[in-house]
Amino acid sequence: MKKFPIHTILLALFPVLFLYSINIAETSVTETTRPALVLLAFSGLLWLILFLLTKNIIKAGLIVSVILLLTFLFGPVRDIITPLMWSHPQRYLFAAESIFLVLSIFLIFKMKRNLENTNFLFNIIAIVLVGTSIISAASTYLTGQKAGNYTKAETISAADLVIPDNLPDIYYIITDGYGRSDVLSKLYSYDNSNFIDYLKSKGFFVADKSLSNYSQTTTSLPSSLNMTYIDEVAKQMGKSSANVIPLVNMIKSNQVSKLLKDIGYTTVAFSTGYWDTELKDCDIFLSSDQTKLTDFESLVLDMTPASKILSKIYTYHYDSRRETITFALNNLGKLPKTNKPKFVFAHIPAPHEPYVFDEYGNEIEPSVPILIPGKADFRSFEEKNRRYCNFAEWLNSRLILVLDNILKDSSNQPIIILQADHGSNSYLMQGDSSYIGLIEKHAILNAYYFPDRDYTNLYDSISPVNSFRVIFNQYFGAELEMLADKNQFSRFDTPYDLIDVTKRVTKPLPEIKNEPTVHKLEQ
Repeated sequence: MKKFPIHTILLALFPVLFLYSINIAETSVTETTRPALVLLAFSGLLWLILFLLTKNIIKAGLIVSVILLLTFLFGPVRDIITPLMWSHPQRYLFAAESIFLVLSIFLIFKMKRNLENTNFLFNIIAIVLVGTSIISAASTYLTGQKAGNYTKAETISAADLVIPDNLPDIYYIITDGYGRSDVLSKLYSYDNSNFIDYLKSKGFFVADKSLSNYSQTTTSLPSSLNMTYIDEVAKQMGKSSANVIPLVNMIKSNQVSKLLKDIGYTTVAFSTGYWDTELKDCDIFLSSDQTKLTDFESLVLDMTPASKILSKIYTYHYDSRRETITFALNNLGKLPKTNKPKFVFAHIPAPHEPYVFDEYGNEIEPSVPILIPGKADFRSFEEKNRRYCNFAEWLNSRLILVLDNILKDSSNQPIIILQADHGSNSYLMQGDSSYIGLIEKHAILNAYYFPDRDYTNLYDSISPVNSFRVIFNQYFGAELEMLADKNQFSRFDTPYDLIDVTKRVTKPLPEIKNEPTVHKLEQ
């Protein structure tokens, strides 16, 4: 422990382990492999070079560890000091760290006494840091897995279904953050009537008063794909928990896919760019070949001074997002015919930000340099709204092509659900959690195509939790009770702290064209 710098290896792994421990539900273990190997290779090579210069394995290791610590402390310190400084916080922080690094290297080179004791101290610190991250990740995982026993509100099996002679293909297309037409008109001055008219002309039922049951993807999709509310899971996890592993498990092992697979369906899913909504266990999983940075790798880079450089030459995530979206849209309507019916799940991350196309399909870049998708990429409220509308307009044109191609197979007309997981969020992002911001977040595009055009079991205000209940009842002889449509809001950091906002989001929305005002959301 005193004579070998184990800390050099451990501190190279620590940033990856730490970020994984706090993003375990949104990150696959495989996503940690590449950054871990790169950091180990970088540290090993630097260690070798410094050993050749110093002729001392401990000194070389100490220098590498100091470099690693300063590199990965940059991001957290930057985030702390940025609100406290008027300008150029990263520039001053980089200068301060550079001076500290030079002084540290000088002292290490001059160090003759206590070298082994210093090395031992570094080893202990590194073991504690890595050990804490591993324990945290294990605890989060085990707690999430334990709550998995409470994910099913009722039991239904293939034995409860009546299987028709001709099983229709079923498409569940999720357009992320696609707002309801009337809300987009009043809050964004965006006329979406052409697309809605197209859907109706093709025989779709458009639920023009529909509201999402939840306010974010990780709470909405577990509910719709399991035809139940997540109240029981929320009760088990507690309001203060941020552990979404049970919700991710509900998405990946959802009841809808299981039931359809049990009665002979081939399950098909597209890559989404979000690990928590990628159904890789489906019979067919379709993904574009991407070698660009993952979201997790960007989180690692964002901890370092390299984030400033990369944000200025930003191409990684916008290109990756474009590729994910266009791959799904290019292939969704052209799936090969099979001997078995298909259940197709396509979560398309549009028109959710970042807004990567304009209304004509031209590639656009962020107006404000960023590294991680989801951070603000716009200068003003008006710019965000304009970009959203343009992105939605482009998406509409592509969805029309997709739906036309799906409907071409007249021999076996499909069932299609075109549905948003939640609405747009300009007002909530600006701090307006009044009923206006809540309506915007919950009001969704929700349209259905049934092959027999029998929409008697649908209604204008149907919410996603009941979508597949209608389908299983109407086409597979199930006797599922329709649930009361309720709407619950929660924040990203406390997904289980569910606030019932049903009465607020069903209010009529006035004409509003001003910027939002800040309100505090109360229980």
